[in-house]
Amino acid sequence: MTLKEHIVSKFTSGQWILTVTCGIVFAYVSIKKIIPADAVIAILSMVFISYFQRDRSKENGGVK
Repeated sequence: MTLKEHIVSKFTSGQWILTVTCGIVFAYVSIKKIIPADAVIAILSMVFISYFQRDRSKENGGVK
């Protein structure tokens, strides 16, 4: 896979889109003071932790 294909596959992955969308939504509600900033931090922390701590060894047949 070329670098360009790798970047495109990352940007079109469902998890990446979900994470970015959550970030934008929670930034908006925090700026508009719809929910408190500490609640936004807690929710975003959970989203990002679950995204970055997933087990990637099971993807691609166990090859990293």
